[in-house]
Amino acid sequence: MKKSSIFFLFILTCFSSGTYAETRALDLQKNMEQAINTGQKSQKQAEQWALEQAEILNKIREQKNMKRWLAHQKKKYEIYIEKQKQTIDDLKSRKQEVEKIKINLEPFLDEIVVCIEDFIKNDMPFLYEERNKRLAFLKDSLNDYHLDLAEKTKQVFDTLQIEAAYGKNIEKTEQSIEINNIPVQVEIFRLGRTALFYLTPDKKKAGWFNRKTGQWEELPGRYTRDIKRAVEIAEKKRSPMLLNLPVGKVE
Repeated sequence: MKKSSIFFLFILTCFSSGTYAETRALDLQKNMEQAINTGQKSQKQAEQWALEQAEILNKIREQKNMKRWLAHQKKKYEIYIEKQKQTIDDLKSRKQEVEKIKINLEPFLDEIVVCIEDFIKNDMPFLYEERNKRLAFLKDSLNDYHLDLAEKTKQVFDTLQIEAAYGKNIEKTEQSIEINNIPVQVEIFRLGRTALFYLTPDKKKAGWFNRKTGQWEELPGRYTRDIKRAVEIAEKKRSPMLLNLPVGKVE
């Protein structure tokens, strides 16, 4: 009987030990799974933190780059602003100079017109109507308040150029002149500003404007042929050639 009790106790003990071992194994497995899950979660968190850290570092780099760019642009704009200030100062200075020029130029232009008028009056009598019309228009322009100074200056210098050109070319025109106090319609040959000659419509008589007397005078017949040729050259009916024309004094 005692042996049976011992055997039963042994079996119970073995059974209890097996159950405990199984329970312990399950606990270990559970703990391992929990540890694995915890490790996986930690890994994911670490990876997430790494991504977030990389993103933060990237933003920091972008901010630093932006800061450098803004600092660079600030310096650039400071230079731009300084240059603009210099440009404005230069423009103000030029404006003041222009005002000074304007103050002196307008009276100067008026003086030039007076000189042109006197010159035409004392010049040889050619194209009087055309030249005086141009002079009258020039005077009106200078007295026009709405016309800017640049245009006034241009018109004055255009007139000067036209007057200067008369001394460099030849021209044939027709006009009425007085010969011995008698009006006569004639052909006029202008040799620059050196001399004025006339030829009667019948081509038989020729003369010139005597600067000393201020009168139209008939020339000796020996000059008529060359004056006729000069008229034809001015009309482009004859090629240029050497001519015997009186200039300054008639022999």
